[in-house]
Amino acid sequence: MTHFIASAETLIIGRGRVATQLIHFFESRNLLFSNWCRSSQGYQKQNHEKLLSLFSKATRVLLPISDKSISEFIDQHEAQLAGKLLVHFSAAHRDERALGFHPLGSFTLDQKVDFSKVYFQGIHPESLFREALPMFANPYTQLSEADMQLYHALCVYGGNFSAILWKNFFQKMQHMGVPREALNSYVQNITDNVLANPEKAVTGPLVRGDQATIEKNLKALEHEPKLHAIYESFVRNR
Repeated sequence: MTHFIASAETLIIGRGRVATQLIHFFESRNLLFSNWCRSSQGYQKQNHEKLLSLFSKATRVLLPISDKSISEFIDQHEAQLAGKLLVHFSAAHRDERALGFHPLGSFTLDQKVDFSKVYFQGIHPESLFREALPMFANPYTQLSEADMQLYHALCVYGGNFSAILWKNFFQKMQHMGVPREALNSYVQNITDNVLANPEKAVTGPLVRGDQATIEKNLKALEHEPKLHAIYESFVRNR
């Protein structure tokens, strides 16, 4: 369990998915840091006093919290945060009082990620990324404001939406009795094909133009309206 280090210069706010991975990164490299989480102890007087104490020792405050909470947190503690380097990790949120650098990855609370291998994107120059987060030697790409918004939409499209599809795939297949090992093998096969050549990774009746098989698939999904609608959508937009 993370403990507070009095002499830390970096304060990590929160204990969500990205915060958990950042904490793991700092701990694995014996970097000095402190961590404060509102939900862990409740926003009570004692917990608030602990936060104020940590503010006084920190020169860098990392805000791996939800988009809607970033500006709210800065607003609530603007006086205490004055003169400190503030960094958030959202691709969609903007606040002139904080720098934003987005780690391109999918983070959970259960599986540790090697944060040193994560690619970062942002609208700021790379020199500012290096200055703000000197503990990271990660690759960094500067994007325009417009491209950054599209970038985030594509992250959701490619990562989150595909994960929803796989969740449904695993649930339905396992319910029918298909072994988990077989499903894992299939996912690995698809992933290998995508990484090798994303332009040619799509196979099956949509690529072959096999309308008869497509109709059979849609017939099989008649009692699964959500999956039926998704399948139809891909047929229309292939």
